Amino acid sequence: MQILCNTKNVTKILLIIIVLSLPPLAFGHTLKEVTSMEVKKMVQSADEKVVVLCFWASWCKVCQKHIPELENMYQKYKEKEVNVIGVSLDDEAEKADAFIEKQGITFTTVVAEDKEEMKYVFQISKIPTLLYYTNGTKHHQEAGYTAQDHIEEDIESCLKGSIAPSKDDISSHTHSDR
Repeated sequence: MQILCNTKNVTKILLIIIVLSLPPLAFGHTLKEVTSMEVKKMVQSADEKVVVLCFWASWCKVCQKHIPELENMYQKYKEKEVNVIGVSLDDEAEKADAFIEKQGITFTTVVAEDKEEMKYVFQISKIPTLLYYTNGTKHHQEAGYTAQDHIEEDIESCLKGSIAPSKDDISSHTHSDR
């Protein structure tokens, strides 16, 4: 009887050793769900001078175009003290994660734990919405699709500490040149 108990113990120990020695299995990366307070802390504790906070969702057609363009801006400005944080308003983190992985997005991306609270706290009325922060303080906010050249102007205005141009100013200037 005692031999049988020892055999069971040895078997359990061997099983634990085998499992621990196996390489980690790939179950797919899942984005972290965060609260609005955690997002605020991320922005305020960022070492970068400028943080671009983007609220989006994988099902949003405009966001599907916007997020890769934002990645371009991130790549261009990450060495100049600019960070991008994406906050997905998807109901399923897996869908946002699949989109991020498919598009090769490298900036920090999280999923809103409570979408309604997140929308209220950050005054999100439509997506995508970009919020620009300079040294942890909100500089300005823009809702809807924002052209890549306008995002660049917004980032530059944050870096210089100047007033950001509005999308209306840019579009009226663009139309008058035609």
